[in-house]
Amino acid sequence: MAKQAKSKQQPELDQANVHELGADAPIMIGSAEASGPERPDASNTDEWPIFDPSFLLPSTSPAPRFPVKALPENLRSLVVEFAEARLLSVDYLAGAILTACSGAIGNRARLLNFDGETDPLAVFTGLIGAPSVGKSLAIAVVERPLLAIDQEMQKAHGLMLKGAEHSFLEKFDRKLRESVARRLLLEGIPLENETSDGDGVVAAPGIILSEFSGAGLLDELRTGIDGRMLLSHELSGALAFGASNQGLRSRGLILEGYDGKPHVVRTKSEGKVFIPALQVSILGATQPSRLRSLLGDAHDGLAARTWWIYPDVEPRVQLPRAPGPVERLSVLLTQLVAIEPACSRESYSALVPLAAEAREPLEAAERRWLQLRALTDGLYRGFVGRASQHATRLAAILAIAEHMAVNGEGLPQSVDADSIEAAVDIVESYLLPMAERVLSEASAPKDGDAALLARFLARGGKSAINVRADVLRAAGSPVREAEAAAEALEELRRRNVIRPVKRDPAQLGRPSQMFEVHPALLAGQWKA
Repeated sequence: MAKQAKSKQQPELDQANVHELGADAPIMIGSAEASGPERPDASNTDEWPIFDPSFLLPSTSPAPRFPVKALPENLRSLVVEFAEARLLSVDYLAGAILTACSGAIGNRARLLNFDGETDPLAVFTGLIGAPSVGKSLAIAVVERPLLAIDQEMQKAHGLMLKGAEHSFLEKFDRKLRESVARRLLLEGIPLENETSDGDGVVAAPGIILSEFSGAGLLDELRTGIDGRMLLSHELSGALAFGASNQGLRSRGLILEGYDGKPHVVRTKSEGKVFIPALQVSILGATQPSRLRSLLGDAHDGLAARTWWIYPDVEPRVQLPRAPGPVERLSVLLTQLVAIEPACSRESYSALVPLAAEAREPLEAAERRWLQLRALTDGLYRGFVGRASQHATRLAAILAIAEHMAVNGEGLPQSVDADSIEAAVDIVESYLLPMAERVLSEASAPKDGDAALLARFLARGGKSAINVRADVLRAAGSPVREAEAAAEALEELRRRNVIRPVKRDPAQLGRPSQMFEVHPALLAGQWKA
């Protein structure tokens, strides 16, 4: 390729420049000044043409920061202290702790709206991120105390069924024993509209779903009037989308748990199976590359129902400093599990009404969200349409959890204006922009072979590549077929990312196909 005339010195591209230019402005990277390995057959004065790396840059919007100050005092201290002790993202911890509170409350308490309708406090939360950024570690913070409570409830249940003496049960928490006894009593009372199918099924009380599909899932849900919680370190596996007809059916059943309504399932072996209150909270994690398969065609409402949490966070390299406030979190979750439901004919759940003063801030937010919805489309439009529901459920969880942390028992008289304003702040400044970030990435076109190959070459760090050795046969290469590789290499050549190596006229034998790689690509100057 003929040398080009020397161009003006290109400005150095740094992270700030990328954000100032924005997504619509092409970024041109030059090359006489770019650092990188020298080519073995070229002089230092050889100049590369500029190239536009916009096709390599992420299309997702920047991640908002979780507004920790919006949380009430006790919840805020839990999140901050765990983050500082275990060196984890505040975003992941806030999502995990709030969802754990939702799962612990279960169907024992519901929100009473202004129209007299009740809303369950089920929450779906998806922690999104690359491997080793702390998603699973954040889930583990709440998983251990929840499993401990779950096991204690099942122990107490077994002892009661065996007719153990009262003195032998004293070692168990009094409130947990009361909750178990109340549940056993309810399981012995035929529920209105319940058929005889499934009579006699007595499952140990608990919080955590241990089965995600098939008959095991149905058995747990049919006796789970207090609600259940799904914990998964890989959501796409737990929800089994597309795995089989049974997987699809189980996924649909779990997603209906967001609404907490009575549900009838027809089975071949048992006929009609009645679920008195199908209520499930979900806390799970997945990687960005799996979002598309997790959401599927998104017609089942998972995208709109889920609190998406996808912070800009680097893989963790430091070890935790301390365990954090484990005991305080365990006590709070135990107290929430021990909430006394109403157990009346009108409602099994205890009801917490919205306070009259909560109307104004909620209506003001709804007007803003209605205007926003008119400007959106696709998956994000569905999420915006549920913004008010996200805010009221979150406000009720904040009010109940904070009341319990301060008082140790009972429920607040109402969900007050402060809780609504805090929830609106979190939805507006965090959940909405985060949903736009995640759902835009999930619906964006897949990267082409050229972009994948360019990133692969950047990671490899070679200034000159052999097509056969470094592309077609290289471990981890995104293009292994000759035709696809040829098309990707040609696109990179047209984009000035690579150029053919000049062959020495004196060289004998069949020439190998070699390309030089742009030094700016190897130096990472294109990264946002």
